[in-house]
Amino acid sequence: MQQALKSALTQLFDREQHTLTALNRILATELEALQAQDTAALEQAARDKAERMQELEGMERDLSALLSRAGYGSDRDGIETCIARCDHSGDLAGRWTQLLQSLQQCQERNRHNGAAIEIHRRHTRSALAVLRGESPDPATYAASGQTDNAHTGTRPLAKA
Repeated sequence: MQQALKSALTQLFDREQHTLTALNRILATELEALQAQDTAALEQAARDKAERMQELEGMERDLSALLSRAGYGSDRDGIETCIARCDHSGDLAGRWTQLLQSLQQCQERNRHNGAAIEIHRRHTRSALAVLRGESPDPATYAASGQTDNAHTGTRPLAKA
């Protein structure tokens, strides 16, 4: 039983690692597309990222079912307890550590990409505000406590 469980975990961890490696490459491509403002490449990266995420979710369901059948919880403690009991060589523990590192790297890249998207969104919003004759700066408050955009000195670009 322990050997079959170890074998199944090894295969699953290897599949997850392969998918996380692919996701990491996609996130790098996504950042390049953001920087180049390449809409087509960005859309493709978003589709590829969604596919890899679906694959990872399926593998997480497989892992949860495998651990449940073996009598372990599907949380991190359950996984690590299972690994400790069925892997005396340390092979699975090494794979698990690598998976966690790869997952962390993907999360960091995704956060970085999200920050780049937010910067671009703010820049776009500011440019649109200028074109509309609105202040791109945050509103100030008048003595009445209401927002006061009247004293920003801006005019629509068409009237300038």
